[in-house]
Amino acid sequence: MGTLRRWDQEGRLRPFTRFPGGQRRYAWADWLCGERTAAVHTQVRRRKQTEAGNLERQMRRLMEDAGLMGYRVVL
Repeated sequence: MGTLRRWDQEGRLRPFTRFPGGQRRYAWADWLCGERTAAVHTQVRRRKQTEAGNLERQMRRLMEDAGLMGYRVVL
């Protein structure tokens, strides 16, 4: 058995996507530190959206989702 398959079964390194044919794709950051990390980006187009709290709401939602998926968010 290959190392990547073994690590996947042990939960040490998870692919971020898997294709229907079984091919796995891994994030480069996972290889480097063995930890799932994510950088999040938010954006609004108008000052009114920023004042309404849309930017903070987007950031909070992205950080929560990343945490639920097992990522540590890097700011």
